[in-house]
Amino acid sequence: MDYSFNLSENGEAKLGTTVGVLHAALRQTIERMAAEHGGTTGTWFDDLEADLIRNAKATIGEGVSIEVEAELIQFAVDFLAATISVTRASLQEAPQ
Repeated sequence: MDYSFNLSENGEAKLGTTVGVLHAALRQTIERMAAEHGGTTGTWFDDLEADLIRNAKATIGEGVSIEVEAELIQFAVDFLAATISVTRASLQEAPQ
């Protein structure tokens, strides 16, 4: 399967929209997983978070310097961590 995407036209808008869609999809996925665990967070959530962050940090960039790659990956990891944190908070606040 070809995972190439053309970003030459409206690249920033395409990436911004993609990030928003993936953020919502990740939250919904985690919330459905939580439903399988009684609607609460716990060890399963901590393990999932650790796996997601570890895998994100293992991402390899192409065509940029090591310094830029580190900055880009850190930005992505921070965004992922924020998404997970918001989802955790919403699950903890949800009525049981």
